[in-house]
Amino acid sequence: MGILFLSEKSYGYSHSAAHRRSFSTMRSPTVGDIIDLIFIADENNVKLDGYRLSPTGQGRAYWTYNFIERIEKAGYIERGAAEVVFEDIQWHWANN
Repeated sequence: MGILFLSEKSYGYSHSAAHRRSFSTMRSPTVGDIIDLIFIADENNVKLDGYRLSPTGQGRAYWTYNFIERIEKAGYIERGAAEVVFEDIQWHWANN
């Protein structure tokens, strides 16, 4: 078992994470397993590498939620993790 940690990433519009969240992993996924969830199309033929965010980063919350949802559906983190991330995102947008 490992830990999936969503951390901060500095870029032109922000130098810290709005929120940090970690989840225990299950089924011992490799880095390749997680990366495949970005580059291999889902059941709707959608890959996460094709998202085009606005210059100010709009769309990153939606991308993050979708990525966590894929990790959850693959069974690598506990059920309900994507909903936790979604609620965190909603709280951040409502309070900023």
